[in-house]
Amino acid sequence: MIVIWLSASLAHAGCDVATLQSSVEKAENTFVQMDEDGFAKAVVLTRNTLDCLTEPLTPVSAAGFHRVNALEAFLRGDHAKTIVHFQAVRGSQPGYELPDEIAPEGHPLRVDFDKSSQFSDAGRFPLDPPETGWLLIDGSRATEAPGGRPFIFQWVQGAGQIGKSGWVDVGAALPSYPVKVEAPPPVVEEPKKGGGKALTWVGLTTTAVGAGLYGVAFVTRGQYDDAVQAGDEARIRSSHTTTNVLAGSGVALLGGGATLTLIGVF
Repeated sequence: MIVIWLSASLAHAGCDVATLQSSVEKAENTFVQMDEDGFAKAVVLTRNTLDCLTEPLTPVSAAGFHRVNALEAFLRGDHAKTIVHFQAVRGSQPGYELPDEIAPEGHPLRVDFDKSSQFSDAGRFPLDPPETGWLLIDGSRATEAPGGRPFIFQWVQGAGQIGKSGWVDVGAALPSYPVKVEAPPPVVEEPKKGGGKALTWVGLTTTAVGAGLYGVAFVTRGQYDDAVQAGDEARIRSSHTTTNVLAGSGVALLGGGATLTLIGVF
């Protein structure tokens, strides 16, 4: 068990934040000493460490990585890239000041560093939430990333385990990671309007019947008036009852038919 633990520790010895910080310091020291070969080796070590990191970065260690990139771009004579990388330094570690031993007053590197303060770090784009865990941008937990400067991306799985680490240049694609799939919203069916064609036809038919009965009631009402004038008691009682029944039924059917028709249509 001790042998297994020791092997695992050695395998990850060069993939932790302490190793990254050490390689950053080595790069800065060799830059000051103008040791180009030593600086190149320190740059390779810094990038290899980032690619295999097993720990979440801190904002300070992320800023150190960006400084190494800035120094390398400066040695290549690429001042535009140097400024962009110093933007990343400022975005990761606000308030950082370039030491005089690296770039004294008036040094071209300090000029590039000062120019980087003229650019805003506000432009951001949203990140898809991961399936598990959370995302770090330059060592800070984030749901969005800067669009105008490089940054370091990390996907942290549960219990602080690193699922992915990578440096992302301006305009480059993000490292792939499992994205949380949002469940589609439930489909809510709207209640059907009206009762359909059947109710409409029933309503129209009922209305027609009611109108017919109401019309017949007018005829029987005429017969009732004639009976009154003739003094025919039997006809008076008969026609009066018939008229009332027909009129009442007609009105009821007219109202019910109209209601059914409205329900069927709407």
